[in-house]
Amino acid sequence: MNRQKKGAYAERKVAKEARADGWIVKGTGDAHGAIDQIHVRLGQVRLVQVKGNRNGGPYSNFPPKERQGMLDEALQAGFEPWLAWAPPDRKPTRWIPSKDWP
Repeated sequence: MNRQKKGAYAERKVAKEARADGWIVKGTGDAHGAIDQIHVRLGQVRLVQVKGNRNGGPYSNFPPKERQGMLDEALQAGFEPWLAWAPPDRKPTRWIPSKDWP
């Protein structure tokens, strides 16, 4: 499976899990943007970056510069960003709020 297919798989997995938990999920359509998905439910909004890499942990493909860009964009809108780490061999998705990022 190539990198694009792995990323799409992880995004579908995260969206399915979030919907099962009562969230409305919309993709941003910005393939190279800081935010992959927007999750909404009564009184809550999550701006989500999805990572599905198997090796190296949740931050191996989410370097500091990318994390800062996502923080800047999310905070400009008044929302806290989240990292959804969903490697193919790990269940369930690990949800990491930005306050817990290194």
